[in-house]
Amino acid sequence: MMKRRRLMEEPTAPAADRVDPLEDLKNLKSIGALFDLQRRFNVLDSESDWGDNSERLELLAEMKRTLKQGSVSYQNPFGGDDTEYFLDSFCELLKHEQKAFFKIAQSCTTQGGGAVLNFEEGFASPSIGRLITEEDLRQVLLAPLEPPFYVDPTKGSDEQSGSQRAPVASCDKAQELVEEYLKHRGLPCNSLDGKIAIKVTCRPESCRLLKCCEAGCPNQVCKTHGDGKGKYYSNNDLMVSYHHFQVGSCQWGDCDVAYCPRHTAKMGYCQVCKMNGDAQAHVIDQNCPEADLFSFCSQHLTRCTEKLEDEEDENGNTAECGFDCCPSCIDEHRCGYDPCDYI
Repeated sequence: MMKRRRLMEEPTAPAADRVDPLEDLKNLKSIGALFDLQRRFNVLDSESDWGDNSERLELLAEMKRTLKQGSVSYQNPFGGDDTEYFLDSFCELLKHEQKAFFKIAQSCTTQGGGAVLNFEEGFASPSIGRLITEEDLRQVLLAPLEPPFYVDPTKGSDEQSGSQRAPVASCDKAQELVEEYLKHRGLPCNSLDGKIAIKVTCRPESCRLLKCCEAGCPNQVCKTHGDGKGKYYSNNDLMVSYHHFQVGSCQWGDCDVAYCPRHTAKMGYCQVCKMNGDAQAHVIDQNCPEADLFSFCSQHLTRCTEKLEDEEDENGNTAECGFDCCPSCIDEHRCGYDPCDYI
């Protein structure tokens, strides 16, 4: 499903935050993780060790890998070590905080100056790289949020930031946050096109959840939000933006046939609806709509067998139309006619 809205003319100015982010209780989980990261990072690569920054470089590589994969892949086969403990704390940060901390850690690796306190042995020695300071930690906590923005219709509030810990309540608000992010960063509106910008937590209290029809599959599908991952699209000429959720459920009335993302290939779609949608998109110079907007189950799709008098199939017989049609299109479509051919 997708929701369109007008692109905002001006971004909303963020409210001034007068509370020290290192003392703000809403940051409590991140604060604990950041102080642990600071302590562990600052003891690395003293001049009394190997005289280089190899330990920090190794940690940077692990952080970069964690950012890319979304989870920790490092594991010491002989048991937990300092790298594992460091990465555990790193994963307690929100995604945008992880990116901000990584950038600061990079700068601290390349810039020298500062004394390292070895907290296990109780002595200080010069550091190869710059130390992470409390001001650095504040900058991590003040780093602007990045997509995806999180929505929880049941437990969220549109007064919140849209982070994973403080989700908003509506997709419209999340869409506004995406547009504010683009404008504050000075990015073109189409820079996020086709990328996941909104994530929705679907619950029975707020959404209609359908069981995947694949035998033995325990997954559920939201009738409105699909797997909860909304892709962002925009059209600068029309000043319109929208988000699209891939929903693997039959679009006919109250039909309950649905498939989760793993099995959504088993859902067909109305070719006539899809071609008309593509034609309209071409006219207004917009991305073609996703096929799942026109998805139907086998009970609500019929293949048209009308003969096309002027066409032959590969065997020399009169060709059939062959379009898979929803109940609305089976009697109304023009056989063999693709609107995109006439644009």
